[in-house]
Amino acid sequence: MPSSDVLHGARLVRDPAAILPVTPSVGESGGWGSAGGACPAHGAAEREALCAEAYRSGFEAGEQRGGERLAHVWQSLSTAVDEMEGERKRMVAPLREELTRLVLAMTEKLLRRAVELDPETARRTVTAALEAVGGARTVEIHLHPEDRELLETEVAAWRQGPPERERVTLIADAGVGRGGCRVVTASLTIDATLEGLLERFAEGLGDWAPEAQEVADAA
Repeated sequence: MPSSDVLHGARLVRDPAAILPVTPSVGESGGWGSAGGACPAHGAAEREALCAEAYRSGFEAGEQRGGERLAHVWQSLSTAVDEMEGERKRMVAPLREELTRLVLAMTEKLLRRAVELDPETARRTVTAALEAVGGARTVEIHLHPEDRELLETEVAAWRQGPPERERVTLIADAGVGRGGCRVVTASLTIDATLEGLLERFAEGLGDWAPEAQEVADAA
């Protein structure tokens, strides 16, 4: 067969090497082939690492911003609570003072009424006071004049005891309210008066409401 027939219709290639297959190689940029294309396996791992780093950085930044915002909110809330507490004290102080006066007035009225209804109150008060002074040999008992008259007959019994005493003297004292007494010995004095009881009660109310007293002092 003539050579011209064999080559009939064939495309002329000047460089035979151009039809040889080209072996793929990884370029300097880590891509696939000399054109720098991405290697599927290597590119996926790199993308996962970048995503993980971005997630971590974003999470840390968000956590920091959230912490700063929370601290600011907490500080604002604490300041508001302190201001509200101060305002509450200023508002409540006058009310507590008025309430204290009211309680004292009601207590005094109830106690005096109870004394009027029970003539034996003074006798029980003196008996308790004498027990408190122990074995004192000489005792003076200050009483309201009306109570002194009622208890004159009790002197002999109180002197005999027990314990036995040398002298028990009843003294009419207009400064002592009905139902109470003041017992005086050589070494001590027992204040069992209604007035003393109310005074101690008022002190107890003051301890119960120290904030009101502090605000009143500051004013």
